[in-house]
Amino acid sequence: MYERLDVGLRNLSFIDLSDNIISKISPNSFENLPQLKILRLRGNRLTIPVITRLLPLSTTEELDVSENSLIGPLGPRTFPKMDSLKDIQLSHNSLSSIKMGALQGLISLTSLRLQHNQIDVIEDHAFSHLMTLISLDLAHNRIVAVSGASLAHLDKLTDLDLRHNFLRALTADLVLPLKNLKSLKLDDNDISIVASDALKPSTILKHFTLSDNPLNCDCSLGEFASWLSNSSLNKEDKSSAICTTPPSLENGLLIEVPVDNLLCGEEEQEPPVAPLSTPYKARINLRDFKYDGNNIKLQWSVEDETSPYTCDAIFVYEEEGPNEVLVESNPLKCNSSNLPNPKILNVIVPNSIQLQKQHRYRYCVVLFESGQADDVSLILGCSDVIPLIQNAKIQQKTDYSMKLPRVISIQANLSSYGSLSIDINVYPQSKCELNLAILEQNALLSQRKMNCTEPKYTFIGLTQGPYRVCANVVRPGPSLDFTKPRCVTVFKKEAKGFTTLDVAFVSIFLVLCFMVIALIWGVRRILLKPKIQTHQCFLPPDCEGQVQHSRYVKLHATTKL
Repeated sequence: MYERLDVGLRNLSFIDLSDNIISKISPNSFENLPQLKILRLRGNRLTIPVITRLLPLSTTEELDVSENSLIGPLGPRTFPKMDSLKDIQLSHNSLSSIKMGALQGLISLTSLRLQHNQIDVIEDHAFSHLMTLISLDLAHNRIVAVSGASLAHLDKLTDLDLRHNFLRALTADLVLPLKNLKSLKLDDNDISIVASDALKPSTILKHFTLSDNPLNCDCSLGEFASWLSNSSLNKEDKSSAICTTPPSLENGLLIEVPVDNLLCGEEEQEPPVAPLSTPYKARINLRDFKYDGNNIKLQWSVEDETSPYTCDAIFVYEEEGPNEVLVESNPLKCNSSNLPNPKILNVIVPNSIQLQKQHRYRYCVVLFESGQADDVSLILGCSDVIPLIQNAKIQQKTDYSMKLPRVISIQANLSSYGSLSIDINVYPQSKCELNLAILEQNALLSQRKMNCTEPKYTFIGLTQGPYRVCANVVRPGPSLDFTKPRCVTVFKKEAKGFTTLDVAFVSIFLVLCFMVIALIWGVRRILLKPKIQTHQCFLPPDCEGQVQHSRYVKLHATTKL
């Protein structure tokens, strides 16, 4: 314990008592030191009550109490009044939160260092008395979110360090209140989303880092990607934004991803047909297209080497922006040996009436050459995208072909009871193996192998989500060839109204109530029923001497017998 320092040290301006085992300090220890500018108490065993009881230090400009035993919230009266204090170091303690109006006696503070604590909550107006603050270090804490009201009074703040926390998103609440912000460090958080209004064109930063965050590079990052590319940041800072999802952009630098590749929707992968990586030689070509307002007639040209062949299916894809969505899938039956000319295949598109006029569609037919039905003999021929109008003209282009099975789509539904049902569409349907993975916050939750012929599975016991469901075909060979996975994101569907199970429970409850009521009514009726008294045969006094009543005589005779 340190008592009051000698009166003869009035000109002392620097005190360093670091790395001792000091646990107590007398409140007036530094009372007669009018020139004290720097006080260092790092690496001791000081607690918040000891610091709070100190008398005001009116001349101190720098205070270091890092690596002590400061446990609990940082409040308005945690430190004594220090009008001249500019720099305070509170790192490597166990502070748990920052209360409203914290450090209100430090009106001249310009630097606040709170790294390596256990702070998880920053209350609204936490820094309302620190309007001169320029640098704030909150790295290595447990902060999940920062509201706009928490930082609303830091008009002069230029440097903010939030590395190694648990932030989920970069939002306008974090940036817009800080009018003079020049440096923002967000490395090693859980940021997957950057709000479109978080960084406006007028926001100018000299230093900005976002490495080691699970960025989801979808269409919502378009404005952030544009801001990042057009900013004056150095190349290293720009390269700190790295995509984690979707899988097609994994480990890619955001500034190098074309804006057209930042897609949204249930499926974030490429369209099912258009982007084939391996261009096979076309063996089926659309020769003629006719639409009379009701029916679509397609005439295909089939190359000689395809014959003999059989038909398998026809697919219709609708163009939606940069994607193509499967809208129709129907079986198609034909045999080239029964056709007048096997080189010409005429097809009427089933359910043509359900397609919308003026919309743009691509038509694909699937054949099996040599009459076989396996992935080796499969041929897929597709048309160009054609508007659904009468007398539409087609262009002769090389069509797409595909022989190997692949995941076309994934349907996933997470019920309110935590049951995740997955149905995978594999085309063509052949003998192959699927790799199915469930991810939660980019961490592998479950993985299993499935047959392509039975691509359905249900996971149980899951929570709110969101979850990433990814599937890809494993192609056998000398070494396993994993095709690019297709992924969807699924959230728990909240239960609305009464479910079948709810109705069943209510019905059982009502039946039980009725049975209990009936039982009580029956018991009550039995208990209240009058008791049957033993009959007695007698003659009234006024009837004595007269002839006995026939009923009495009969009963009497019975008694005698």
